[in-house]
Formats: sequence, C-alpha cells, structure tokens
Amino acid sequence: MSGKPPVSVPWGRKASIGLLGLVLALIACPVPTQSAGRRDPQTGRIKVLYVGEPVGSSPYPALESDPLIEPYPVQASAVVFSFSIAKRSIRQYMPRTYADLSSFQVFILSDANAAVFSANQLRWFTWSVKNNGSGLVMVGGNEAFGACCGHLSWGTTPVQDVLPVECIPMSGQAGAWTY
Repeated sequence: MSGKPPVSVPWGRKASIGLLGLVLALIACPVPTQSAGRRDPQTGRIKVLYVGEPVGSSPYPALESDPLIEPYPVQASAVVFSFSIAKRSIRQYMPRTYADLSSFQVFILSDANAAVFSANQLRWFTWSVKNNGSGLVMVGGNEAFGACCGHLSWGTTPVQDVLPVECIPMSGQAGAWTY
C-alpha cells in the first residue's frame, strides 16, 4: 500500500460549480514558470484537456462558458458512448505527442475509461503532472478511480502515481460493493 486512502466511487450528480472551483484553485497554485506558456497564445485562456463525458450533466458546459478557460473535449466514456466510439475519439482527438499533451495546464478525467488510452498517453499524463506542473482532476463515475462494472481500474495505470488516492478495483453487484 502506498499510504493513500482508498476511494469509493461517488454515485451522485456531479457538481459543476465545485469542479470549476477546483480547476481555478489548481490554476492559482504555483507551478513551474513554463505553465504561463501553456495558455492559448491567441486568447490567453487556460488550456484544459477535458477527457471523458463532455455531455449531459457533466461539468463541461460550466467550463466552456468560463471566460478564463479554453476547454478541449475528448469523448472517452464507454458507458455514455460505446467502447468503440470512445476508442475512436481518443485516436482522433487526443494530443498525439507528449509535447502536444503537455501544452495543457489542466487535465480533467471525467468518468474516462482507462482502457481506451494507449500506454504512451497514460505515461504522458503522469510525466506532464510530475515534470511540467500540470494539474490533474479525476471526477467519479462508473469508469473513474477504482472503476466498477467490469471497467479497468485507474490503479493499474501510471496515472495512479499522480493521484492523491489509491484506486482499488471494486467487486460485487450494484448495491453490494466490497473492497
């Protein structure tokens, strides 16, 4: 055990204002000097890579309406979409190099399915947080943290190293979760 507390998946509705506050708090934290260069050069807005479910009751619309934030959505939820659509979206819309990915100041993984990412992409998230001071926010759902319902746990990926909690896989049927 790494000393991080285990996480249970929050099943309630996501709070858009709470996530927006968290993103703004991450932005206000001191980060390496190169972080200022990760704003969009044309607009001066904070570049946020929002991966998961940027539709419905997700916090994405609140980010999109904020004048300080330039969100970039990538569908990566196999629950909201299908696994093949999520995988195709990652292939088409995710940054293709570490340099491109690390140009974002904040990553939001909102109910993103860990299994749709390449091994390189998972390493790049971790490297960007550790080496470039990028912020990382993970928002719960069936595919987040320890995952459930047969989805891959984020605890088996390199991203686990930069999360403040230990992701453990859940087992059991709905309503009877065991850890």
